[in-house]
Amino acid sequence: MRVRILAAALTAMSLFAAAPASAFFYEVVINGEVEFNQINGGLLGDANTGDTVEARFILDVREFNDSTNFPTRGYVMDPNSFSLSFGGGPSIGLQNPTSPSDVPQFIIRNDDPAVDGFFLGSNVDGFNNGVALDQPGIFDAFRFNFLVTYDDDPLASLNLANATGLYGFDGLTNFNMTIDDGPFNAMGMVFDSMSITKIPVPAAWIMMVSGLLALGRWRKTAA
Repeated sequence: MRVRILAAALTAMSLFAAAPASAFFYEVVINGEVEFNQINGGLLGDANTGDTVEARFILDVREFNDSTNFPTRGYVMDPNSFSLSFGGGPSIGLQNPTSPSDVPQFIIRNDDPAVDGFFLGSNVDGFNNGVALDQPGIFDAFRFNFLVTYDDDPLASLNLANATGLYGFDGLTNFNMTIDDGPFNAMGMVFDSMSITKIPVPAAWIMMVSGLLALGRWRKTAA
């Protein structure tokens, strides 16, 4: 039994060492505070003025769309990774399934034309129309809309890997953070910060290996 456990641990360790794909994934976390909320019902209706806001999602640096007209690049969001929560409560995800014409993207602007920034939308050639949430409004699904613009040139390129870091109010010229129902701002939020972080090799690999080795030690002691 100990031999099988050790073999499994070694196999897991070899997989852990051969997991370069993790280097391609990045997590974006957006933080803010609810300013007002006119939504009644559903999870979005439970958000109160003053509640903290946290949106997070994962991007693959290899999955993107470049604009042919503007210096913008849209990184396709993993829809299953998206979560939006208020006051540390339950989170809401994206509308599922998403429409092929409404693919959620995190769009980077570099010198566009003289500013850098980020926004959520479905079109690299369009404006920040946000991403559809898993709660219907009056006009269609509610949309989480986000935009920040900086004039201190924080970006060197459209490469997400070069955009890691913490973004706050330094150099910030404007922001938009709302939940929209059609043309109306149903909820307003005040932007606080945004971080872009490279995801390390999943901790689950380490936990699995440690667990297998611990099990082997336990069986040896118990024998």
